[in-house]
Amino acid sequence: MAFWKTRRAIWFTVAAGVALGAYFANRPAGIFMVGILLAAVMVESSLALFSASALGIAALLFIPAHGTIWSSETWTALGLGIVGSLAVAGAARLWRVKQWSEVSLLLTKIGAITGALLAGALVRPGLARFLIFQFKRAAGRTEFIGVGELRPLLQTIPGSPMNALLSRLGTSWFLAFPALAVLIYVAWRTRRPSLTLFAVWSAVMIAGAFAQIRMGVYAAVNLAILAAWASAWIARLSLRRPLRFVAAAAIVLCLTVNFLLAVVQLNTYLTPTPEWWKALHWLRMKTPEPLGEAAAWTNYYPAQPVRTPFPYPPGAYGVAVWWDFGYWVEYIARRIPSSNGTQAGVNDTARFYLESNADTAMRTLDKMGSRYVLVDPQVGGAEHGAAFLSMPPWIGRNGRNYVQIMSEKGVEVRIYLPTYYRSMAVRLYLFDGQPGKAASPLYAIHSHEEHVGRSVYRAIDFKRRFATEKEAQDFARGPQQDDFVIGGYDAKQSCVDVDGVPGLQLAYSSGGPRAVK
Repeated sequence: MAFWKTRRAIWFTVAAGVALGAYFANRPAGIFMVGILLAAVMVESSLALFSASALGIAALLFIPAHGTIWSSETWTALGLGIVGSLAVAGAARLWRVKQWSEVSLLLTKIGAITGALLAGALVRPGLARFLIFQFKRAAGRTEFIGVGELRPLLQTIPGSPMNALLSRLGTSWFLAFPALAVLIYVAWRTRRPSLTLFAVWSAVMIAGAFAQIRMGVYAAVNLAILAAWASAWIARLSLRRPLRFVAAAAIVLCLTVNFLLAVVQLNTYLTPTPEWWKALHWLRMKTPEPLGEAAAWTNYYPAQPVRTPFPYPPGAYGVAVWWDFGYWVEYIARRIPSSNGTQAGVNDTARFYLESNADTAMRTLDKMGSRYVLVDPQVGGAEHGAAFLSMPPWIGRNGRNYVQIMSEKGVEVRIYLPTYYRSMAVRLYLFDGQPGKAASPLYAIHSHEEHVGRSVYRAIDFKRRFATEKEAQDFARGPQQDDFVIGGYDAKQSCVDVDGVPGLQLAYSSGGPRAVK
């Protein structure tokens, strides 16, 4: 029997290592898995050798992925995980022989893991700074988000925390959260390594989902298992006649709410709109091949040595596009985007879209090697999309210098400043790069701070309409007028005159109210 247990443990360790290796080869950035194993080892020392072995197998399988994006971070994490796990295994064995106290072993394990982390920080200071930044962002200690799916769960949609939980997690958490609490208690009492590992894994994944919305994809596995465990317990409980109705009603309620939420999410449009499809098709069929021939798209290009630029042909060019839509340009239009889903090139792209000086904007466009520019209602600001207001933080600017969200008579309103209308993104979308005249009212608006709970709002208490921008500026610069801003209410019609953009002309528009140009 002891031999069978040992053999089974070996096979499970090998299987875990193979699974980890496959995961890292597919998702090199997912180094949090190493952190989960180390956290479990901290709680249960008997997992240390299994952790070191599984990570060692994963490292062997990851060798073919060496040199890919984020692979250096993965190697660092695997190395620290193996060293940390072996250090804990050695300490645990020594403590068993010497029969020293559990408290001193725990302190030693903390010291071993801390030492491994400090060593990693010395070897890879950039990675350490990045991880610290991620923890700050998850804790709400930084305003910079940049990517919607990196926001904390409770900040992802307007409304109450309950709305956010239901929108992202469905009703599984009603059962999963209490089940996790019970699991942690049982794992602590029984000291079963498998339960300890699952408890730590679940706790980290659920905490991760609260820290970043994208982690909800990983947490869904744990939530499903925990909810199923709780459901099985309810099913056994419902065998008692008085509780059958309550148990059945709870299950029906959860299923009904999930069904309604699923209907809403299935109707969410996440693929390119018809206007985007038309624009991307035009790019692919009506513009010159950036690499000289269409076959270049399917050619095999060996990886270049580190810091060696790709040898583009002389006529190669790119397309200025915000990173949210960069992959569409790559895979549908088969053109080179200025930025894509990795956020590569995002800083220069943001500088171009937000630039008000046409000459400076054209120099930025030349620097990126972009011959075409793509704008849509989100980038051009014509609707309340996230694209325009997500640009300023990437280049250290404040979004309030372009758009300010205020309250007027208890209703949220958006005030669009002249810098908004004169940005390249808006000038190209609203005016096709041509000079434009003011077509909406211009106001000098005074506001004051209002505290609602822990939030601070700017409430409009006075506004005055002006015929020209100069008149509004002169008024706002008067004595004791320091809380005024100048702007308009209409995102689709400028309240100030704007100049043309020499060097750019409209090449194509998909047409329609949400046209892509």
